[in-house]
Amino acid sequence: MGKTSLIMAGIMALCLVFSCGAWAGDAGKVGLGVRLSGVNVQDDKINDPAGNRYNLTYDQTAEYGINGTYFFLKDFALELGAEYVKLGADAGLPSEVQQGFANITQVPIFLTFRFQPTISDRWMPYAGVGLGYYFNSADAKEPGMNLDMDNCVGYHLNTGVELMLKQASAINFDLQYRWARSQIKEQETGWIEHLDLNAWTFGVGYKYYF
Repeated sequence: MGKTSLIMAGIMALCLVFSCGAWAGDAGKVGLGVRLSGVNVQDDKINDPAGNRYNLTYDQTAEYGINGTYFFLKDFALELGAEYVKLGADAGLPSEVQQGFANITQVPIFLTFRFQPTISDRWMPYAGVGLGYYFNSADAKEPGMNLDMDNCVGYHLNTGVELMLKQASAINFDLQYRWARSQIKEQETGWIEHLDLNAWTFGVGYKYYF
């Protein structure tokens, strides 16, 4: 288990011990929060200029985010969030050891429509669907390569639960799957390829409601 997973497990345990009743799903409520997530981008395949097919894998890493939630109706909310993640990508032929390919930095901006019923004074489960705009950049790990990566649009589904700690504050646990696809180009050779950046994320966050 990685360091990020251990931190998340500790936060979850503390929440279960110290939680207390509250109610935050009324229309007009606004919440501001932060979130720490673990990101697992799915493996991909790319072709080099000669047509060789390479396996592409990504390091599991942490993502940091801020978000705001607005309940426009009772139990229905919009969430606007911004995240930051840096991914290490390695590539190699199926019969070879993978070598360093690129460090990819993403700053996605998400808008999520969420159904979040208040089923008790403590737990508020939710499910959502949304769109994201990804600001992307890539730095080659291999000397002599000059990579340029396009920004892209993606979409996502998520589910989770908010655990009320006090009348106005909550801890949330969020599971999300994202679909995104971007174009990457090597400036010197003109080589172009598309990267699928589909990913699972699991996050733990804190939110304060006004």
